[in-house]
Amino acid sequence: MFEEKCLKEEKIFSGDFLTLKKDTVELIDGQTATREIIVNDDAAAVVALDEENNIVLVKQYRYALKREVLEIPAGKVEKGEDFLNAAKRELVEETGYESNNWQSLDYFFSALFSTQKTHLFLALNCKKTKELSLDEGEFLTVIKKPFKLALEDVLNGKIKDSKTIVAIFKANTLIN
Repeated sequence: MFEEKCLKEEKIFSGDFLTLKKDTVELIDGQTATREIIVNDDAAAVVALDEENNIVLVKQYRYALKREVLEIPAGKVEKGEDFLNAAKRELVEETGYESNNWQSLDYFFSALFSTQKTHLFLALNCKKTKELSLDEGEFLTVIKKPFKLALEDVLNGKIKDSKTIVAIFKANTLIN
């Protein structure tokens, strides 16, 4: 297996949610190159299905995209937090729904220039038990729709969020 060897690390920026660094690496042929890397926490995301097989989605404005995006509930995993507990916390905070039936859908790399992994979960038989408990500055709308319609929205390009697309495809293999 080939690995690039880090010769020098340089922190370019450190913010509330991410760090940007620029590494100088040695390539397999001995030459050097630079790699710009976003360092950020892992995330957990949930395909939440109620007893009627409706998926619980959230719509929120994403400033970087200058538009609202329909997506599954998700958020960062806190330091020392278990991935499943993070998924459960995010589901109840963003939607008010809870479940006692959870399955892992594995994880994927959010972007190949980032350290973040997004851990995906399927929550079945979800029930609304609480009111939303959103983070400061977080505004979203909870939307329920039949899972099959959400899958169609992925296939016809109406759902554009990568974690939501991956998670819906993975969940579809388990529930159908």
